[in-house]
Amino acid sequence: MANLKFTGIVTKVYEAKAGTTKKGEPWAARMFRVKEENAEYPNEVLFKRFKLGDYVKFALEQFNVSEGDRVSVEYSMVVDAYNPEYPNQVMREFKTNSLDKPKRNTPASVENEEDDNDPF
Repeated sequence: MANLKFTGIVTKVYEAKAGTTKKGEPWAARMFRVKEENAEYPNEVLFKRFKLGDYVKFALEQFNVSEGDRVSVEYSMVVDAYNPEYPNQVMREFKTNSLDKPKRNTPASVENEEDDNDPF
């Protein structure tokens, strides 16, 4: 399946949930809602970030999405085996980029300090 993308404003960030699988592996999940911008009838999508094992930290400590952020979310639709009444309810997020936070610029290296006085 092709990657899907949704862009908008984060309207709600839910508390993280964590636990252990039957096999004893730790898991964590965090859900957040994003509402489309500049649409006559804006859609609002609920996304879930779900991580297992060593990646649990990405759903807990390293979750860098806040309410009010403009974001672009890459996601996939998955069947939720634990909720058979609504099997296509889960939009599993796998990458979220902030659109408001400036990217870090690295300063250009100066090859020759003597050229600083050059008008060109």
